[in-house]
Amino acid sequence: MKRRRWILGLALAATLGAVWWVSGMDDDTDTSAATHRPRGASANRTATGARPATHRTTSRERTPDASAQSRLLAELTQRQHPHEPLPELIHNPFAAASFDPPPPKVEAPKPSAPPLRYKFIGKLAEGKDYTVFLNDGDNMVIAHQGDTLNDTYRVKAITENAIQFEYLPLNTVQTLSLQ
Repeated sequence: MKRRRWILGLALAATLGAVWWVSGMDDDTDTSAATHRPRGASANRTATGARPATHRTTSRERTPDASAQSRLLAELTQRQHPHEPLPELIHNPFAAASFDPPPPKVEAPKPSAPPLRYKFIGKLAEGKDYTVFLNDGDNMVIAHQGDTLNDTYRVKAITENAIQFEYLPLNTVQTLSLQ
């Protein structure tokens, strides 16, 4: 345990020393410049103690004044750069993925006429013209060729064996057998 504390203490001391040394490199002041200057370098100073012409500016001297900083900040905030996502990044790479082939597209079935609601009761022949008697639930309907029934069916043709109805909403033909 004591050995571990010694190692940690030395590491802490080394870290603090490195931080102190690096912070001294950024900030060149007259005292630090004098310690790094060779012995004959003090002759470069004038009698009044002014700095020599080859003086480097410190980090404190390089910072712009507050008004320049505010202008720079205002300019940066006025600029607007709309960023659009890259096309390859629009897809979520973590979304669940299926490697099964897509299901085949099923076309919607075409609409068809409902089953005929009329039942054949009988017919009356007058030459080539027929009159048919149909049952529509509890009602009896008398129809001739060309008649429209309930605004949905038209009697298209009446023969000896069948009646052809046209379902008007879809213009489809349905046949009712007379047998």
